Amino acid sequence: LSQQLASVGIMLSALKRNVGRPGSESENLQTVTTLQDRTSTLAEAVKNLSHELHPGVLEHVGLVTTLRRHCADVEQLHHLTVTFSAGDNVDSLSLDVALCLFRVAQEALANAVRHARPRTILVQLTSNDDSVELSIIDDGIGFATADRARSGLGLRSIDERVRLARGNMQVESRIGHGTALRVRISRAAPLPFASEAGV
Repeated sequence: LSQQLASVGIMLSALKRNVGRPGSESENLQTVTTLQDRTSTLAEAVKNLSHELHPGVLEHVGLVTTLRRHCADVEQLHHLTVTFSAGDNVDSLSLDVALCLFRVAQEALANAVRHARPRTILVQLTSNDDSVELSIIDDGIGFATADRARSGLGLRSIDERVRLARGNMQVESRIGHGTALRVRISRAAPLPFASEAGV
């Protein structure tokens, strides 16, 4: 966002210098049109960022609907197929557990899009009396799991979040064969980050 805003500022400065210069009308009109497009893109980016930082809809419509919407957004934005399915009794989770799983899904989907170059991603949410499991499986380029420690902040932040929830995470991946991430958390997990305050 900072880079995009800086670019808009540079264009506005150039436009200011050009205003009133003879013969610059066509160039100025083109600059204004470009600025309109860029500010529209910025507005959309800010709206999406706000939604991702504070998915208030989670509290009102539940994890299943919120995740389904997020998967649809990822599918539309990145032009790939994201399939979502959910079992029974998932929306009876506490808000803390639901928020943890939503954050994990956000990060895992972002990782897949950023690094795996998949054509399809499968997101599954299942639950039983004791625990809930989130699986995110892609058909991307995969990676050697021995290199997981060097795989960046994404998996590390997911692992840390899941451990704080006293859950467990499993990652299976092979180069050229995609990646499967599975997270299991107790339905009654007392989460130390419950007061996330929308962040």
